[in-house]
Amino acid sequence: MARYWGVNAFGHDASLCVVDGSRVVYHKKSGGNYLNQTVVDEASEFGKPDVVCYYEKPFLKRARYLYSGDFQNAFSLLTPKLHLIEFGVYAPIKYAHHHESHAAGAYFVSGLDEAVILVADAIGEWETVTVWHGVKNSLTKIKSYYYPFSLGLFYTAFSKSYGVSERDFMALSKNGKPTHYDDVQKLLNTNLHQGIKGFDALDVDFPCSVQAVFVDWLKRAIFPYRHLSTNLIMAGGCAYNSLAVNELGAKVYGDPSDAGSAVGAVAAYTRARIDTGDYAKSC
Repeated sequence: MARYWGVNAFGHDASLCVVDGSRVVYHKKSGGNYLNQTVVDEASEFGKPDVVCYYEKPFLKRARYLYSGDFQNAFSLLTPKLHLIEFGVYAPIKYAHHHESHAAGAYFVSGLDEAVILVADAIGEWETVTVWHGVKNSLTKIKSYYYPFSLGLFYTAFSKSYGVSERDFMALSKNGKPTHYDDVQKLLNTNLHQGIKGFDALDVDFPCSVQAVFVDWLKRAIFPYRHLSTNLIMAGGCAYNSLAVNELGAKVYGDPSDAGSAVGAVAAYTRARIDTGDYAKSC
């Protein structure tokens, strides 16, 4: 029975999981952007890995860093392989795409035999919204949207302009009316890494307008494929927007964040169901 380590590092919510066969026996965040000796030592108590599954494609991400002008990360000498060697881990590494890890981490822990999976976050390597179709042990991508279009960056930028978290911004959206819908929607295809300025934080109609645009675009992304299954799963950071999840009629399985992608990376490689057990919701 193979032992897999799923790894997420170099972003936020770095984490490591151990999957023994098809069961998660360990999953923990490191508390930073990198793995640390504590999580590696704890994971090693279950045995060294036969295979390490990494949650994204590093060189595709470097290309996007280069495109966006983030030269420090684009030309960093640190790689997943070198990072693991720091801790004495030399197992072969299998790389999944970022959104593939999100989709697999949701579908293969759901217990469902088929589903449509909508993944939306700030950004993976290049993809920001993807749609997948899962049937038994098959998982196929059927639609992608690419950076700089990003519903995740869009929502985060407005939240930051109000000085609140995305969750608090979502709560604010329950008030007001979507009177600024058209003005807000125009910003979707712009680069929002630098944030948004010029909006009145006292105007309760802005959060409502942002939420309306956010939900409408999620609906637009999933509508052509909704007939493929009665089961709709949402994954990625945008799955924390419970108002959107409920309006779409979707369900969330496992941990939709990048930390949960450690499990998703293993699922993307094995293409098999995973029992998350006590680690079903978070690490």
